[in-house]
Amino acid sequence: MTDVNELMRLFKAVANKRRLEIIRLLSSKGEKNVSEVAECMDISIMSASRHLLQLERVGLLKNRQQSLWIYYSINDKPSPIAKNVLQLITESKTLMK
Repeated sequence: MTDVNELMRLFKAVANKRRLEIIRLLSSKGEKNVSEVAECMDISIMSASRHLLQLERVGLLKNRQQSLWIYYSINDKPSPIAKNVLQLITESKTLMK
């Protein structure tokens, strides 16, 4: 994937307030399954699942399966561009105010 295409996909993924909130949640609270994210965000499990999948597809999140549960966390080996986007989101004090 070219840098421009990757950047466009990343910006599209984070152009949603809920997804930004999910990144901040996982960054501060650590790994969570879909149900836990839904509960923390006060959204449906289906909505949480869609947002998590979108963030995973662009490389911002990773997942692991444990029994029937899939747990999501911040990707610890993102591409350089994704790393910069994650850093901007997690370190910004005013982004979500």
